[in-house]
Amino acid sequence: MKAKKKKHNKVANLKNKTEKTANNSAAEQQIMEINAAFSDRIKKSLYKGAVLESIFACALKTEDIETLKIIESQNIKINTECITELFVGFITEFGKYKFAIQWLQEQFSSIIDDMITENPKIIKCMIIDSCENRDDEFISFIIKNYSNKIDVDEAFDNLVTLNFGHGITLLLNNCKVTQESIQKAIKTAQTLGNIAAEKILNPNIKLKKPPRKKKVTYNILISKKLK
Repeated sequence: MKAKKKKHNKVANLKNKTEKTANNSAAEQQIMEINAAFSDRIKKSLYKGAVLESIFACALKTEDIETLKIIESQNIKINTECITELFVGFITEFGKYKFAIQWLQEQFSSIIDDMITENPKIIKCMIIDSCENRDDEFISFIIKNYSNKIDVDEAFDNLVTLNFGHGITLLLNNCKVTQESIQKAIKTAQTLGNIAAEKILNPNIKLKKPPRKKKVTYNILISKKLK
């Protein structure tokens, strides 16, 4: 009975210690301690809680490749819900968490693809964010990884409305785009007066040049100022 109690206390103490630790090297040590000290049954119980998730999230945020390698090398299974929640949380700040997002996509592409298939609004939000921030790298990441999941008409509508030329070009070159979609996007560009977007969508179009402003001479400006 005492032996069981000691083992229980050991697990509890280690769990508390892990949850309070922000230091990455300590996190690595704790993973190895868990694997060395406890049976598979106890390890499974520990990894179901917040212990591994907190270590994993910390490693991703701080770009701690060594800790991520340890998790991978120990064949530790990360909870699917944890992966998707972290991805959705990071994706709202692509510039800040670019490493974490790309790492998750590379390691858990099937899980993330399934999530995006079930929640297509995620792609829409990602495209809008990339347009609003004029983030060339983000839109490139989206189209590279999820081109087959993009609603082209909707994407064109967002890209043209927010006049994001680089995104329009990438969509044309990397996605299956119909002439009907292009014509819809051209009409949107014309309605909004987005000449640059219209030119990308239809390179052969001859756009009317805006009327020249009359030049005002320096002398006239000086005389007006003196009056």
